[in-house]
Amino acid sequence: MTGAIAVDCQRKIVYRDSFQAVVEGYINDYGIALTVDVSLQEAFLRKFNDLAA
Repeated sequence: MTGAIAVDCQRKIVYRDSFQAVVEGYINDYGIALTVDVSLQEAFLRKFNDLAA
């Protein structure tokens, strides 16, 4: 992440490139955390199973 602002709430502007980088960084961090945190794995499986039900 570059530190660039992704969303300017006061001006109601979303900076697409920065926003995409933030989302991709979050997904990457979540994937890494998912490999080591058992409680996160259990919660993920519960949510995924609820989607399939």
